Amino acid sequence: MQPLDEGHVPQHDRSALSSSRPPAPRPHPRARHGGDLQCGSCRPPRLPAPSGRERGGHLALLLLRTELGRAIRATAQNREAAELQGIDTGRMRALVFGIAAALAAVAGTLMLPILYVIPTIGGTFTLKAFVVHHALAIADRACVLENGRVVMEGTGRALLGEARIQSAYLGL
Repeated sequence: MQPLDEGHVPQHDRSALSSSRPPAPRPHPRARHGGDLQCGSCRPPRLPAPSGRERGGHLALLLLRTELGRAIRATAQNREAAELQGIDTGRMRALVFGIAAALAAVAGTLMLPILYVIPTIGGTFTLKAFVVHHALAIADRACVLENGRVVMEGTGRALLGEARIQSAYLGL
């Protein structure tokens, strides 16, 4: 096999032979930087976001009509049998967890216009329930005051089991 001489190299490539650096790429004459994606004179259409009903339909199609959906359903019905069929059940469980998290985020986003959101909402009630539960769990003797009067008294464990305490302080 004989090497090509310079006579066989096209004229525009001769500079590449003499230079140690590769030639810089030339931009496309119609290329634009920034703005919307454009190909000549056409633009891709802006599609509206799918509604909740459409998202549910897409999820149903995923679960009922695809191999992935079949693997998810097999894992949900019988994990050991799905593993025997060669399905990576750990991956399926992680995928389902991700889908569930995404659906929870969508549900929370849909509820935003209806409910108000404050970063500290529920903090006071949670803290009160935490303190009451742990204080009664370690107390030898406890009493419940209502308007300055003792309405209940006993051991901490006994008061923790009282229905009035659970509904008033623990949200049960």
